[in-house]
Amino acid sequence: MDRELAVCTKDLKYIYSPDSPFEYEAISNMSIHVKKGSFTCIIGHTGCGKSTLIQHFNGLLKPTEGKVFINGEEVTPEVVRTLRRKVGLLFQYPEHQLFEETVYKDVAFGLKKLDLSEEEVNKRVTEAIAAVGLDDDIKERSIYELSGGQKRRVAIAGVLVMEPEILVLDEPAAGLDPRGRDEIFKLIKDVKEKRNITVILVSHSMEDVANLADYIIVLNKGNLAFEGTPEEIFSKKEELEKIGLAVPQITQLMYALNSINPNVNVNCFTVKQAVENIIKLLKGEYNAE
Repeated sequence: MDRELAVCTKDLKYIYSPDSPFEYEAISNMSIHVKKGSFTCIIGHTGCGKSTLIQHFNGLLKPTEGKVFINGEEVTPEVVRTLRRKVGLLFQYPEHQLFEETVYKDVAFGLKKLDLSEEEVNKRVTEAIAAVGLDDDIKERSIYELSGGQKRRVAIAGVLVMEPEILVLDEPAAGLDPRGRDEIFKLIKDVKEKRNITVILVSHSMEDVANLADYIIVLNKGNLAFEGTPEEIFSKKEELEKIGLAVPQITQLMYALNSINPNVNVNCFTVKQAVENIIKLLKGEYNAE
């Protein structure tokens, strides 16, 4: 298997409650590819299999059929323990999973079974807390004294402290206000760049995906609909709409402007791209093809 891929699935199938009246096939013969070092987003309507898929990446779920590979190595029961040090998985509202007395103890919890020295544990915890933009003096504070945004950052630090090679995030900005969303995504981008890791993000927000992703995987009813760069995916406006998704709002605006002036370029997926293209159009420097 290609070792240039951080994650790869081959003919993956997963069935909940097999051989029962509640049997449900959540994933059907899915083969996806995530390159090392990429910022890959997984999108799709509710119930399409996104969360089920990512739980295979660190062995929380075992395939009904098919295979999963991490860094070229097949995920088997024998490697799951080691695998979970390589793949950090963060679910929605991770702050609900905090349970230790202090921030320090909660962030350090995952290190208990690694047989590390106290000095190394302290070093890792300090670095993880700094990486999520929290002050060092927060370490001895109670989890219950923190704001919602601070708790979210502590939860992320608890994953980063394991020094994963792949960071998988399921709607990490869910429930946050616009400022909080921006701060969390900036944090994630900074961590990716500084640690040179692969990030896989599950999101419903096409705006967030357009601003963050360099590769997109689109799911529909447990199947892979299509995958590609943001330009390739968001140029499929009609195909996306058929499966209940939409292009980013700025792209919809550009389509509306294009109906008035056919020279307006509809292939803009971020505000920055739209502004640049409109300025060029106004200056007479650009014509849409």
